[in-house]
Amino acid sequence: MYLGWIGQPKGYAWHMSPTAASSPFLNGTDLEPGHTYGCDLVGYEWDTLFQNGATPPGLTVLGISPAVSHLQQEETSYTTYYIAPSGALVFASGSIYWGYALDDLRVWDTTKVTLAMRHIPCMAQSHAIPGIQVLMEHVMNALIITHHTGLTLH
Repeated sequence: MYLGWIGQPKGYAWHMSPTAASSPFLNGTDLEPGHTYGCDLVGYEWDTLFQNGATPPGLTVLGISPAVSHLQQEETSYTTYYIAPSGALVFASGSIYWGYALDDLRVWDTTKVTLAMRHIPCMAQSHAIPGIQVLMEHVMNALIITHHTGLTLH
C-alpha cells in the first residue's frame, strides 16, 4: 500500500531482504540477501506493509528499504509478491523508481542538471543493475502463467 513520497529526483538505495534468499525469482541474479543496490531505486513514491490484518497469505518480501519522506519521517518501502486465490501472481516493486534498475534511461539529463541539484549523489550514479534485470525477467515469465491456488513461490 502507498505510504510516502519525496521530491524528485531524490531517491534511496534498494535493500534486499535478509530472508529473501529462498525465492526462485532470485535464481541466477547474484543478488545477495541483506545487500544494498542502486542509489535511487526507492522514490519518489513508495509502498509499505501495514499491520492491519489484510496482508495476503503467502506474501513474500524481497526488499526492505529505508526511506525518508517529504515530512522527514523515516519510512520503509517493501518489494513483495504473492499468489492470489485466482492463481495470478501479484508483484509490487514498492517504488516508482524501481524501473531505474532496468536500464540507464533517466527523465533528467545529468549533463544539464542545474548546479543547485548537483549535491544529490544519485544524479550521476543511476545505472542498470543486472541482478534486478534478471529478477524482473523471472517475474515477467511467471506473470504469463496461472499458478496453482495456494502455491507460494518461496
